[in-house]
Amino acid sequence: MAYKEQELKIYPGGLSLVPPGDQVAEGACLDLTDWWPGCAGRLEQAPNRIAISSGAGVASDTLLQSNGRIYYGGGGQLSQIGRNVIDSGYDGYPIGVTSFNGYAWFMNRSKQRRDDGTTCSDWWIGNADQGLTLTDIPGGGALSPNTPYQEYEYYITWVVAGLGETNPGPVAPLTVNQGDAVLIARPNSGDAPVGCTGWNIYRQDYIDTDGVPLFGTVYLLNAAPIPLDQATYTDYGDAPHQQDATSLLELGVIMEMNHDAPPPARVTGNQVFNGRIVVASSADHPNRVWYTNALQPAYFPGADDPNMGNWVDIGTDSGDAIIAIAVRPKTLIIYRQRSIWRQLGDFDDPNARIEPIVPELGIAGPRAMCSTSLGDYFMASAGRGLYYFNNDTAQNVSDGFVDPIFRGQQTENLRQFGSAYEADIAVGYRGGRVWISYPGIESGMIQSLIYHVPSARWFAGSYSYGAFYDTGEQFIGCGGDRQYVWALESTYEAIFSNLSFQSQYYTGGLPDREKTWADLVISHNTQGRLLTVTIRVNKNSSATILNLNNDPALCSFVVAYLVSTSMTKQIIPLVYPGNFETVALRGQPIQSYSLSVRIAGAGADDAPVLIDGPMIVHYYVEARRAMTFDTAPGDQGTPLVKIVDQVEWSIDASDSEGWMQLYSDLPGGVLVPRLSPVLVIPQTVGRQAQRLVLPNKIAGKLLRATAATSTDFRIYGARARVLAIGVYIDGTIGDFWEPVPISIGV
Repeated sequence: MAYKEQELKIYPGGLSLVPPGDQVAEGACLDLTDWWPGCAGRLEQAPNRIAISSGAGVASDTLLQSNGRIYYGGGGQLSQIGRNVIDSGYDGYPIGVTSFNGYAWFMNRSKQRRDDGTTCSDWWIGNADQGLTLTDIPGGGALSPNTPYQEYEYYITWVVAGLGETNPGPVAPLTVNQGDAVLIARPNSGDAPVGCTGWNIYRQDYIDTDGVPLFGTVYLLNAAPIPLDQATYTDYGDAPHQQDATSLLELGVIMEMNHDAPPPARVTGNQVFNGRIVVASSADHPNRVWYTNALQPAYFPGADDPNMGNWVDIGTDSGDAIIAIAVRPKTLIIYRQRSIWRQLGDFDDPNARIEPIVPELGIAGPRAMCSTSLGDYFMASAGRGLYYFNNDTAQNVSDGFVDPIFRGQQTENLRQFGSAYEADIAVGYRGGRVWISYPGIESGMIQSLIYHVPSARWFAGSYSYGAFYDTGEQFIGCGGDRQYVWALESTYEAIFSNLSFQSQYYTGGLPDREKTWADLVISHNTQGRLLTVTIRVNKNSSATILNLNNDPALCSFVVAYLVSTSMTKQIIPLVYPGNFETVALRGQPIQSYSLSVRIAGAGADDAPVLIDGPMIVHYYVEARRAMTFDTAPGDQGTPLVKIVDQVEWSIDASDSEGWMQLYSDLPGGVLVPRLSPVLVIPQTVGRQAQRLVLPNKIAGKLLRATAATSTDFRIYGARARVLAIGVYIDGTIGDFWEPVPISIGV
């Protein structure tokens, strides 16, 4: 039986935690923590994080960049980097956020607010609470042109630049004589909303037609907003001032009274949709979407009107709450607890439609979705893994790789997911890398997984976050293990780098054959850091998953350390360490059915740790352990009859003695056992050659040897000492031999 050196090449690929270790693709790994996903064929330390927030404020589940300002929140608070806490009183649910018209907008069922970088104020610019003060100016204009007198009604609205105008204040009526003008005084400027820059006047004419009083439409009087510092305005009612009825009709701005407050919702679209801010999910209407008018973000027309307004219900099942909204070109993707819907076209488009697109799949939580130029990535609810959604179909990209994590199962290296807290999952995207942070079994975020889209490989991160945001200049995360805002993938710092690599369990394609492992060859530059090389064997079957350091070294043990400042090739003998529990095996070559290589340690500062690929393992395949062995019938290389007097076994029968039987086909022409009793194969110490002398010589054309034990053994080879017989006569079958005379010389 051949016994020669074999070579195994270990290429670091991606995480694969689903199949048994001997049935996964080449390069599949059981741990790849804090290694750079963009590196192929070798291990390179990933750049890690640096804190960019300081001071007061909880950063756990909310992030937004607006006009260069970074906001963060959690625990009912809202903060801005450089300003600390700017608002509080939110309900503790992750705040819906968006940026538009120079403001950051914050949506929550408890509060709806906006911030311009200096002042945090209510989202809604409100009503004009006080009416106008009117003074008749006799003979100063052209009002009441057709009658001796006429009644006019005036309304004020406050104007906030970039946000629109408030609902009108109380009506201010005045009966004006023919040819008069009206001096209009605004309320005190202290009554104006935050950010107010001006005010508008609307006028409604009271017309007496044949004794029938009629009120006309309420039109805007001033063509441009009146500056806030201008306290009065005169209505002359004439064409030169463009204040006659014809001019107002041509201007055509009708007073609106539906500039209503935002709904107490908790979800915002991830960006503006056709100039509209889109929000969703109130306590009373979890499946409802509200939207502002285009370019008028400060109010929601008819938000509280049960019959009509800027709102639409998504489906009829209010129990299927809206969790997140992704804005795509001319499309809204609406993620709910149990389904995904799509709005095609703008809300004012008569051809727009709303339809379910993935009716059987929901999203795990409010931070469990991120949009990219390629499509959306989201974590499905009920532990169904990470999906890619291209606006039409949803495709699982974690199945067959890391799904055991999302199903809440224990794995050898990665921390266990707390399924009860799946709503806390956070998903982010940067440069082809999808980050997923997940909570533990006792709540709280504990670890991250990274999906590398171009290569479809999975990696792990040792730190976790409650929200992600790509600012363009930075990829930031917040919360998780510490309540800060972090710039991720930014720098090399050993303190935040916990490098861990572990290969799959290699069997050489022979899972039931033990191997003797010779050495491991690794090329590395650790930048002066110390990395530990651990060998795990037989799938680490006796190790405690959550506390490997307490394993009694039967299946997991340290064999070497790596330290280098330049690329160095190191050959590591694979022998049992000097503290191995079985004293007799200390210093001896490692033997096992399978082997996994693990490398772990802190990363480096300033430059990345590098481990070049492939790592190479040399090994020998041992004979299979068995309780029986059978050579099968054979002619020993010659068709002649053979006489056997000895059999030699190359055998490892360390556990107990065995016994052998020899079969032959002579006499009688039938293979039958010829030893009675069977011969004992003595117990060995390791592999030995055991020669057994037969009590009687046995003849046969075909020979067959068998061996058996009560425990198990390994047989590396068997051979018999045979003497070939030129002519053999078996009298039991009437065999005879009659030589024929041969002429000399023939």
